[in-house]
Amino acid sequence: MTIEINKINVSFEGKYILRDFSLTLPESGVVCIFGPSGCGKTVLFKCLSGLIKPNSGEINGLKNKRMSMVFQENRLLPWFDAAENVALVVNDNREQAMAALAKMELASEADKLPAEMSGGMLHRVAIARALAYNGDILLLDEPTTGLDAELAIKVMEILIKSWQGRLILLITHELALAQKFADIIYTVEGPPLQIKEKSE
Repeated sequence: MTIEINKINVSFEGKYILRDFSLTLPESGVVCIFGPSGCGKTVLFKCLSGLIKPNSGEINGLKNKRMSMVFQENRLLPWFDAAENVALVVNDNREQAMAALAKMELASEADKLPAEMSGGMLHRVAIARALAYNGDILLLDEPTTGLDAELAIKVMEILIKSWQGRLILLITHELALAQKFADIIYTVEGPPLQIKEKSE
């Protein structure tokens, strides 16, 4: 079932971030929302994830869909080690957490607290958490932040392989990343967020 975003509006302090924004997303594949920082991409992400409720308009096709999410911020709990942070989303199943960390080449860092890891490691732990949860849809907001070019490609390849047959929504301002991995690229500007161009 496709996801229909139908004329949604989101405003903060009288300023529209999304204004009558509409978009149809396919059931599977990698769809990239490409554009500069601050144009409204993350607000769209948060509407899809349910973290923000639009002022008006509707999003159809998400009923009973489980979302795996990677945010710009890692959102790890500082008092839990890497494995515990990942295990939180799988009912504290350490085996599943360790499998996800291993995919991110972080099995040896499982007992480290966030304060003991580099920014790139923290981001990979957050990605491992999304992998472990294994939702129906994967939402990625600037997923390669803090990663060097080689590692960024490796991480994206793992994610795309893991979500074959399902939808990945990639939000990025890195054109090379979009061109390498996306099936559809929507180039956007804003705010309010609007589509300038679609390429496949």
